[in-house]
Amino acid sequence: MPKKGCTSAKPFKYRDMWRMQVTLANGTRPFRDFVSYADAVQWGIDKLANANSEHDPVLDGPTRTTLAQALNHYACHFSVAKEGVDQELTRINHYLEGAGMPPLVTVKTPEGGVKVEPAEPKVLSPEFKAYVDKRRAARAGTYAYMHKLANMRCSQISPADIKGFDTQMRNDGLSDSSIQKEIALLKAFFNNVDKMNWKGFANPCLGIKLWKSKRRFVHLTEEQKSTFYRELFNCDNPYFMPLVLTAKESTLRLDTLCNMTWENTSVENRNAMLPTKTGQRPYVLSREVQKILAGLPQAAGGKIFPMSKSAINSAWDRLREKCNLPKLQFRDLRHLGATDWVRRGLSAHQLKQVLGHDGIATAQFYVDLVGKDLEDALDKASDNAGVTVMPAEFPKDPEAHLNARRAARLNKEKVQALAVGTTELPVRTPLTPLTALQAAVSAKPEEAAPLETAEASEEARGHNVIAWDFRNRKAA
Repeated sequence: MPKKGCTSAKPFKYRDMWRMQVTLANGTRPFRDFVSYADAVQWGIDKLANANSEHDPVLDGPTRTTLAQALNHYACHFSVAKEGVDQELTRINHYLEGAGMPPLVTVKTPEGGVKVEPAEPKVLSPEFKAYVDKRRAARAGTYAYMHKLANMRCSQISPADIKGFDTQMRNDGLSDSSIQKEIALLKAFFNNVDKMNWKGFANPCLGIKLWKSKRRFVHLTEEQKSTFYRELFNCDNPYFMPLVLTAKESTLRLDTLCNMTWENTSVENRNAMLPTKTGQRPYVLSREVQKILAGLPQAAGGKIFPMSKSAINSAWDRLREKCNLPKLQFRDLRHLGATDWVRRGLSAHQLKQVLGHDGIATAQFYVDLVGKDLEDALDKASDNAGVTVMPAEFPKDPEAHLNARRAARLNKEKVQALAVGTTELPVRTPLTPLTALQAAVSAKPEEAAPLETAEASEEARGHNVIAWDFRNRKAA
């Protein structure tokens, strides 16, 4: 196999030195200056020999490799070692699709491990295809940008391209959490190119900060809860209702629930060993979850909830459509469950274990959100407060109410202006506290006194305040 790289380079004179510059297969052009011509030649030979022997760049380097090709390699050698490999493959497949490459899936090995392979083409059901097409239509700009990046050489991608991708996702209305995950994938890949021997490659994600996802506030009224459970009971698939109830009660994520097996779950002893995105962890089942699982038959294959993700997504979309809750997401069940556990009396440390978190920050957020202790303290303090006077009834049409009040005020000012023999309305001059004080000091008492009439008192009770224009000596 012939050695890669430019072997015909020769030293040349540069500032009274011999400069030797070589071009390596990864696209970089290192150089060095020498006093001796022979030393320069030898350095070039050694540089090429070292670079072309056991350190050839993966996939012919960044100048010849597209982002889609590089992500395909990254998935097979890096993503496969992660707990969240399936989620990362879903994102990588968007780029592979844009480059006309087959999507990737995980496959169990005979030894019990996992490997990544090209997926067999599969035909989507008309219902699920309509669901996918609808989502993609809403994010057409984002997918188009992904496909553009997928076909670019890695050396051509700049920080401006990454920032443009971020902007496009925001324009398409993607959540902060989704944007964070898309950018995190690119950052994770480009941060690992040093392991691909891409010498001298400029990481386009350097300086790109990940946005912090906003915490979702999820709340259902009693009427919405009633409708939700009624429609949930009427769902077609008999496994869907137990799945949803378990998701809320256990606060487990959908991926974990889909991978729960009878082999790793002891309903009688109320414990399980669950696969999570941070690795295997033990979990204690609540009595409600124990009752739900005890009533389920053991289906072939060993999974507790033998439903595909596409079937779950379709059933969830139908459910929230019937309940008129279009923004309710399956992951919101985790939020609803966490707040319910706090209302039942769990502390932040106990809730942290239920959620499967290492830190206490998220659990403390739910404790603060419910805020039962603070709520009780506020109620107790409010008992000692005075009576708050509010209008008997809030206007049914605030805009009409505003226009009527404004018209009455302007008409009154016009009548007052005609009464003093002028057709000009009083000038409303904005006053600062200093100018108002100066005007008050210099004004005569009889001129500075505000109008105190029965009408003024009546309007004051109607929340209209009469101000005094000290400069023009008029009521405004």
